[in-house]
Formats: sequence, structure tokens, C-alpha cells
Amino acid sequence: MRQMGTAGGGAQTGSQKVAALAFRDDLLAALPALRSYAMLLAGNAARADDLVQEVLLKAWSNQHRFVPGSNLNAWLFCCCPLKTGHGLLG
Repeated sequence: MRQMGTAGGGAQTGSQKVAALAFRDDLLAALPALRSYAMLLAGNAARADDLVQEVLLKAWSNQHRFVPGSNLNAWLFCCCPLKTGHGLLG
């Protein structure tokens, strides 16, 4: 598995590295619930996987906005786009 860097790509302090690793581990632990939620929204596995990938990218680039100790699943679910028409859910 490829190591994920920080958003912005700058140099990290020791505490930032620890926080990024903890966030990564929490994201991995949240994957089953996130994929189940994406299946409910998208209706099929391919669209659900695309949605999960989009949410993970959005979450990683915005991890500085997440408050450690709060509900990561709820935060991730709020990142799920509700596209209609010819978009994801259309």
C-alpha cells in the first residue's frame, strides 16, 4: 500500500506525521461503513466504489478540518455528494 502524504505536500513535524497516520488508520477502519452507505446512495457496486474513492480523496485533503475525537463516520457521510440527473445518482 502506498503511503499517503499530507494535504499541501509540505514538510511535516513529528506530531503531524502521527496525526496523519492516525487519520489514515481511522479512514481505513471506516471503509466498511462508508461503502455500505455509498451502496445505499448509489445502488450498485461500481458507483459506490467511485463514491467512496471521491469521499476518501475529499476527506484526506480536508483532514485539517476534522476534529479528532469526533464522529469520523458522520463526517465522512457528510462528504458524500448527492449528485442527481446524469451524475452519480442519476
